[in-house]
Amino acid sequence: DCHHSFGLDHTWSRVNVLKKLLELAGLDRRRIALAHVDLNKPEDYIAVVESFIKLINELGPIDRTPPIQKKLQGIYATVNNPRVRWVLGATLRRPWEEVYPGNQRNAMAFDKDFLGILKEEWMKARIANLLSTDKRFFDLKELSQSLKATKEDIMVGLQEMVKEGAISRVHKEGIAQYVMRL
Repeated sequence: DCHHSFGLDHTWSRVNVLKKLLELAGLDRRRIALAHVDLNKPEDYIAVVESFIKLINELGPIDRTPPIQKKLQGIYATVNNPRVRWVLGATLRRPWEEVYPGNQRNAMAFDKDFLGILKEEWMKARIANLLSTDKRFFDLKELSQSLKATKEDIMVGLQEMVKEGAISRVHKEGIAQYVMRL
């Protein structure tokens, strides 16, 4: 084995993460692709590039509306999240390893667990973005409406963020309110 195959493993894993995040954001996951071609067959390389260009032209540009911009910011924050980066890096094989934590025997279980982590961290990134943009108290209902997400999904993120000290929770008239810490 050479470092080339390990580099491909690492690259594929990152492409798959971005595909999952695009899908979570409601964007077409085909916007990112990775293909492997034999450079000794330049016609194959040209066909792959032309195929992707055709697809992107069919999809058109990503709308730059404020809701889409917020989702893209959430994707960026999630990819840069230490927990996501650690789990992604810890599961990849290194050139000197024969077996690695992300072994294919466990691929489906890992994929399910990792998707759960991505969903949690993506939601937390979206909550943080909203609370830091609109510096005021939000209750769960407002957050759910603003983020167009279920209260259950939001609560998981809120509880972790309060525990981590990233946001504050106060109660006004018996209703929990959340605000970004200064």
